[in-house]
Amino acid sequence: MKTTTSLRSSIMSEPVFTSGRYLLWDKPLSHPYFDIIHRDTDPGRVFDLNLDLENYNGSIYIKVQDIVEMARTIGMLTVPEVERLKEENAELRRQINLLPAAQEELKDGLDDLTAKFLASINNVDRILDNSQRVESQDNRKPAEAEPAPVGPFDL
Repeated sequence: MKTTTSLRSSIMSEPVFTSGRYLLWDKPLSHPYFDIIHRDTDPGRVFDLNLDLENYNGSIYIKVQDIVEMARTIGMLTVPEVERLKEENAELRRQINLLPAAQEELKDGLDDLTAKFLASINNVDRILDNSQRVESQDNRKPAEAEPAPVGPFDL
């Protein structure tokens, strides 16, 4: 006599997904169906647990939505959440790739600003040096002044 597992394998050619232990099918393969959580008679996509139970000859499965609910309970993400995070990650990577060019542009701008600032400081220094020279020349003692000529109207 064939076991339920080998019977299921002989009925369908290929499961949708296979792992080492579980098979994902679009619907249970053999009747009666035994959903270990709900005992649902029309479950849709199911994970066949690939088990044989005494006194039971049929599919033992868990509905995909129950697996998803279990996964959410332990913190796993749904497919739409993963896709959204992938898109966000791609956008962030694109922005990161723009950073070296922006950094170079900012560095060039800072270099130009620094050069202009230093040039203006040098200009102010030159102006101050010139004004100090003029002041030091004006602070000299004047030589004996010659008397001013007296004109006819200076009486």
